[in-house]
Amino acid sequence: MYSIIDIETTGVKPGHSKIIEIAIVNHDGEKVVDQWSTLINPECSIQYFITKLTGINNQMVEDAPKFYEVAKKIVEMTEGNVFVAHNVGFDYGFIKAEFKELGFEFNRKKLCTVRLGRKLIPGHKSYSLGKITKELGIKLNNAHRAMGDTLATVELFERYLAVDKGFIEEQVEAQKAGSLPLPPHIPKEEVDALTEDGGLYYFHDKDGELLYVGKANNIKKRVFQHFATKPGRGKGLKLHNHLHHITTEVYNWELLTLLIENIEIKTFLPPLNRAGAKTKFPFGIFYSEKLGTLQARKTQGNEIPLLAFASKPSALRKLEKVATNLSLEWESVHEVKVKPIHLKIIKSFWEYPKKNCLLVKDKRFIQIENGILIRYGKIGDDDQLYDFNQIEENPELKALVLRFWEKQTVISLDDTHKQHPYILGHSSI
Repeated sequence: MYSIIDIETTGVKPGHSKIIEIAIVNHDGEKVVDQWSTLINPECSIQYFITKLTGINNQMVEDAPKFYEVAKKIVEMTEGNVFVAHNVGFDYGFIKAEFKELGFEFNRKKLCTVRLGRKLIPGHKSYSLGKITKELGIKLNNAHRAMGDTLATVELFERYLAVDKGFIEEQVEAQKAGSLPLPPHIPKEEVDALTEDGGLYYFHDKDGELLYVGKANNIKKRVFQHFATKPGRGKGLKLHNHLHHITTEVYNWELLTLLIENIEIKTFLPPLNRAGAKTKFPFGIFYSEKLGTLQARKTQGNEIPLLAFASKPSALRKLEKVATNLSLEWESVHEVKVKPIHLKIIKSFWEYPKKNCLLVKDKRFIQIENGILIRYGKIGDDDQLYDFNQIEENPELKALVLRFWEKQTVISLDDTHKQHPYILGHSSI
C-alpha cells in the first residue's frame, strides 16, 4: 500500500517552519482506496509570500486543528505503507520533524516521484510537478494546495506504475537492510566496513583514479543509496561498471565536509561529479537600486549576488528572515521593498560576524583572518594547530560558512593571537 502525500508549510526548514495543510491519498497499487486532507493551525504567523503562493492565510487556519490533534490520523493512514511524495525529502522531513516535537519517531519507507520520473521517463527538461504534469497531460487543479498537488501526484505515480511496476517494487525492497545489489567489481568487505559516521566518500576505478566525491552525514547509508537502483545509463552505468574501490574521510562536521567537498571537486574534477564545473549556488539575493528592492532569484550571467544560495527556497528563507528582522514590506513572493538607510545593515549580513576567528569542532578548525577564509586543519592535545590546508576563498565557500555560522563554536582571536595564531590558550569564545 502506498500513502501519497503533499503538505503546505510556512517555510522551507523542518523544525523551524510549520505545516499548514496536509493531504493523504492511500493507493493499493491499482486504485485509490482512501483519502483525507485538512488545514493545520501552525501556531505561528503565515508570511505574505506563503499566502501569495498557496492562498492559505492566517484566518483560514485560526480554527483548524493543531498538528498534535491530527497526528494519530496520520499514523493510522500511513502505518505499514510506503510514503510517496513529489520531492519526498521535503514532505517526509517536515512530518518527521513535527512528530519528533511530540516525542514520536516517525519512520516509513519512501519513494520520490521526482527520482522515479528521472529513471522511468528520462529526457524531460524539468521534473517539477507543474512542468512534468503539463508535459504528460495530467491536470493539476488547485496547485500549491495539498489535495490538488496530491491528486496530480497520484496520477503521475500511476503512470510510473504502468511503465515499470516491478522497478518501483524493487526500490521499496531495496530499503530493507542487506538487500542491495553491489556493482560487480567492488569488494563486499569494503562495503561492509564502511562507517556510519559523517564525512566524504570517494569512488575509484581499477587504477585508483577518482571517479566521484560525495558527502554524507552517514557514509554507509549514502553509499548504499547509490546501489539502490538499477544502473540504467549515464552516470549510474559508469559507476556500476568502473567502481572498484571506496575510500572515506571522517569529519563528523557538516560545514567542514561541505567545504572540503567543494574544494576537492574543483581541484580534481572527478568525471562523475557532473556539477563539478558548475556553481552549486546558482541562486542569490540581489539589490536593485532602480527599484529599491531586494530580490531572491536565479543568478544571470556574470552577476554577483549579495549572497549566494544552493536553491531558491534557501534564498527566500534568508530574505524572509531579513524582511522580518527589519519589518520590510513584501512587493511580491520573491521581492521586498528596502530603504537606503537599511542597505548598510543588510550588507553586513553577508560578512562574517567575526573577522579573525576559528570555527572549531572535535579537534578540527576552520580559520578566518581579516574577514577571509584562509585554511583548515587539526587541533592537537597541546592546543596547537596542525595539518594546515590552505583555502582560496570563493563565493561558494563563503556562502557555505555563512549558511552554517549560527551552528558553529566560534573562538575569537585577539591581537595577541593574530601574532601567534597557533596558540589557543587565551582565546575568548
